[in-house]
Amino acid sequence: MTQFLTVAYHFLANILLRAALVLYEHLITMGDEIRLIWLQTPSYATVLYLGNRYLNLCVILFEVITTFVPVSDKVLDSLLHSSMPVADACFVAGVRLFSNV
Repeated sequence: MTQFLTVAYHFLANILLRAALVLYEHLITMGDEIRLIWLQTPSYATVLYLGNRYLNLCVILFEVITTFVPVSDKVLDSLLHSSMPVADACFVAGVRLFSNV
């Protein structure tokens, strides 16, 4: 039982540590992101950067919420199934936005 608790503790600590590091990185690089990404002409590199940056943040926040906030299986299933159309819509919007570049 002690080994199980140790593994569970390390699992939870790992999730919190990753979330803290991602949020910290977002905060300390926000000024550079605004200057170098948001105020420039959109390009394919911009799409890749923003997709990587914010998809990672969404995954980490989703992991924290599903780990530490008690939700029923029904709610969790609806969140997982409803996220795919959102991802598809974001992809289509990105393609349309940058098709004229």
